[in-house]
Amino acid sequence: MKLQIDTENKTIKVDENVLLEDLVKVLNKLLPKEWKNYTLETNSTWYWYNPIPYYPSQPWRIGDVTYTDGITTSTSVYNVEVLN
Repeated sequence: MKLQIDTENKTIKVDENVLLEDLVKVLNKLLPKEWKNYTLETNSTWYWYNPIPYYPSQPWRIGDVTYTDGITTSTSVYNVEVLN
């Protein structure tokens, strides 16, 4: 199951049909209690990219974080692949 979670706009997109029971189990692990405030978007186009970039030379960097002139910025959109 592949999910795209936008924590700023509080939306969740799913790229394939999933059992509701499986989706709820995953959301309970990823966003306990908080996921109930999110909207499930359907029929939307989204692009999959590496969910967590790996920076072997900079182990403190986790996720899509960019450092520019001492300012840390990060995206609120996360791609998550759940493997059985």
